[in-house]
Amino acid sequence: MSEVKMKVMIFGRQTTVKKIASALISEEVEVVSIAPGVNTVEAVEQCEDANLALIDTQAEDMKRVCHYVNRTMGIPILLIVNQKQAEWERFDSLHAEGYLLDTTKDGELMARLTAAARSNNGGKEEVQR
Repeated sequence: MSEVKMKVMIFGRQTTVKKIASALISEEVEVVSIAPGVNTVEAVEQCEDANLALIDTQAEDMKRVCHYVNRTMGIPILLIVNQKQAEWERFDSLHAEGYLLDTTKDGELMARLTAAARSNNGGKEEVQR
């Protein structure tokens, strides 16, 4: 099996992105952070080799980014939701693999990301942290 280093695109509000990115970087995951307000589509295009996308449901343009990722990148999307949004089924139209609470601890975060990335690889490659 060949090894692929995990690369995660995170789109969202600065506080959410910063918290999750620091946890992932400490696990040696390559992170590309995208903030709302920039040329979103152009920024997402720079992440074409990402293994998965984390998208903050409270970020401006989040629906547009989800649709773009689904249409063009073919990678799993995990939504970042707060406790009040835990009924994530209302985001079903975004075709996300699942969700993470914004309070998810680092160990669970890595386990969920690794599982989502592996499922997208169809078991052909081992995804390295």
